[in-house]
Amino acid sequence: MNKLKIILPCGFSIKYRDITNRNGQFICSVCKSHYIDQEKCLNMNRNRLVVGIHLLKLRKNDFDECVRKIDTFKADPEHFLEDNYSKIINEIDIRREELKLMVMEKIDNYYESLMEAIERDRRAKSYECRAEIEKIDSLEKELNEFSDSNNESMETRLLMNEEMRNKIDDGLDYIDNFIKKFVQPNFRLLEKPEDFNVQKLFGSVFMGEKRVFTSKNNYVTGEGTFRFVIRRFYEHYRSHQIFLISEPYRINDMLWSIIVNSSKEANNSVLGVYVACSPVVEMGEWSIFAKVELRLLCANDPRKMLVKNFEAFFDKQRNGRGLSNFISLREIFSSNKGFFDMNTNCINIEANIVTEDRIKVEE
Repeated sequence: MNKLKIILPCGFSIKYRDITNRNGQFICSVCKSHYIDQEKCLNMNRNRLVVGIHLLKLRKNDFDECVRKIDTFKADPEHFLEDNYSKIINEIDIRREELKLMVMEKIDNYYESLMEAIERDRRAKSYECRAEIEKIDSLEKELNEFSDSNNESMETRLLMNEEMRNKIDDGLDYIDNFIKKFVQPNFRLLEKPEDFNVQKLFGSVFMGEKRVFTSKNNYVTGEGTFRFVIRRFYEHYRSHQIFLISEPYRINDMLWSIIVNSSKEANNSVLGVYVACSPVVEMGEWSIFAKVELRLLCANDPRKMLVKNFEAFFDKQRNGRGLSNFISLREIFSSNKGFFDMNTNCINIEANIVTEDRIKVEE
């Protein structure tokens, strides 16, 4: 675009970049005899055609480059698909064997803990049982040795009989409790859990990032929306230091990425969200102006979201801009907000980027 020449109203020609680097009205840099309105000059039919032809050529080059990337794939797509699916099937097989070992180990460990608890209880019950048998034997001996003596007074005999009946009643209750406690113990294994969430334990298959995007086929201005699905987010949070970068997404001749990191602000952990860009083709100094809308989507209803906007110039020295305190981590995990999906263990961040200025290059 920078070497492209367009026609001025006076008939002279000028490099495209020399007019796009100027705003509004300015004096003609060639004949210096009149003022040029940038917008009107660029909208002249001949200039629109020249720019359109050049843009078509650039887009055709992009298309040819993309086609070359899949030439090998087109030759034998089944081979590549089979290779990709074989990898995930192998991962699933490995996960299954790992989970088998893990679950069996946990079951065995728990089984051993139950056996140890039972043995401790058995030893304690054995000691208690012998002590209570001694009490029963003592009571039985006392009852067998009891006799109603005619040598005692009537009142004494009545008192002795009543006392012995009370001891028998107490003994009957004691033996009944003994039978329930030791002879017919009420041991049982509690019911097994009804819900064993294999999916949560095993994990689901990730079929690739879901991206929603729109873009204008225009090298002068551009717009695009892309999504960064951050998986295993809770594990990243537990690591106490989050720093993640999405795969690059192309908007015209720039590659854009979403960057997230965590930091501490006033004893509160916050999540910063940024976007960074770089040219598709390496070049010298460059700059571009962009309007950025960052969105944190609700897990259960993507139509609901936290939205924050900013505008900034991006250049080679500072190609990343954003919001260091986009949201607190406490808010992300709040069930009332709905940003974190516990089942999938992920959050979804989108960036809508509108570049309103041309890429300016200094060779």
